[in-house]
Amino acid sequence: MNEPPTPANYWDVQERIDQVELSPRDALVVSVVSHSGTQYVRLQVHRNEVVNGTLRSTAGQKGVILPIDSVAAVAAVLTQAVERRTTRAYEERPIVAEEEDDPFA
Repeated sequence: MNEPPTPANYWDVQERIDQVELSPRDALVVSVVSHSGTQYVRLQVHRNEVVNGTLRSTAGQKGVILPIDSVAAVAAVLTQAVERRTTRAYEERPIVAEEEDDPFA
């Protein structure tokens, strides 16, 4: 759980591709990185903060590192999740008073 962050010089090559705003404070940063000739896609949440009047982006210590060959499959699964979410309504349970919701009554 308390793993130290990967040293900056671990990657042979780092190329920041783009970012997606998750909230007013957080952004998902997508980078392509390589180590020993193998390429990966790194997904990392960055926190945007104003420090002494200057906007600063701080990388989170944890992220997801995917082998480049698995990215298409991961994207397909994420697309399925979005499609399922937008085409199926959640099964909503009606709200009942606490007295009626007591399983031991």
